[in-house]
Amino acid sequence: MTIYAVFINEPNPEAWRRIEEFWGRRSYFLTDNMAFVATKAPALTEEIAEHAGVNAETGASGVVTEIAAYHGYNKPALWEWMSKHDE
Repeated sequence: MTIYAVFINEPNPEAWRRIEEFWGRRSYFLTDNMAFVATKAPALTEEIAEHAGVNAETGASGVVTEIAAYHGYNKPALWEWMSKHDE
């Protein structure tokens, strides 16, 4: 699986609803401005943004990036989720 980070400039419940609806348990919401999405096959960041509604039409501004590597200090649940989806 490939993991992507979705950063929304301002909290946008509609973008998070779209992510949860499309990816379900393959999504992890870290804050009201940041989520992670795991895809079964590599995808374009443009596709992830489109499914999340990050575009001019919806008014949800933000950035989607593919996670090539990660390290840091955060909630144990995040590391557990990433380890399950980073295979």
